[in-house]
Amino acid sequence: MNKIIKETDIHIGDIVQLKSAEVARVYNAEIPYMVVLEVVKEKIEGSTRFKYHCVWFIRRKVWEFKYAWLTSVTLDRVPKKNEEITSPKFEIGSIVLLSSIDNEEDADTKIQTEFCPPTLIITGFENAKNQAPIFDSNSNVIREVSNLSAKCLYFNPISNKYSEIILPLDVLVSFQ
Repeated sequence: MNKIIKETDIHIGDIVQLKSAEVARVYNAEIPYMVVLEVVKEKIEGSTRFKYHCVWFIRRKVWEFKYAWLTSVTLDRVPKKNEEITSPKFEIGSIVLLSSIDNEEDADTKIQTEFCPPTLIITGFENAKNQAPIFDSNSNVIREVSNLSAKCLYFNPISNKYSEIILPLDVLVSFQ
């Protein structure tokens, strides 16, 4: 079970988007949905802020996953369409998707094919490699990380090769 930071509403596996997304849509600009991989609580000059390590997929020209560290002042949590679904049981050979897929394929709007992640095949698992502390000196959670990650394989038609990505199980959904 992952330890969570109680002071934030955004956690591992949550779908987020930049707060500027609504304004961008007015100008026909697309901003991707992202999935949170890790959460860090920081104390800076007496105040607390949260940083989120996010991942999204971009198809145009590169066909690859992109990462960024973003702060709570820049992000909005996006409700998942299937919030009530429990985590499936994953095994080697399972076909999975990044959990933002439900939001990318919104029936009320056009499909955002530019950011729609590919299907992934689980080829293995690995335990978390925690290099930074998870708790502070008072045993408060200051960093959320997933306990188990999946090694996933996908085909990149731009480079005409298979690529591998390691993602926490918390950010994956079964392909149905």
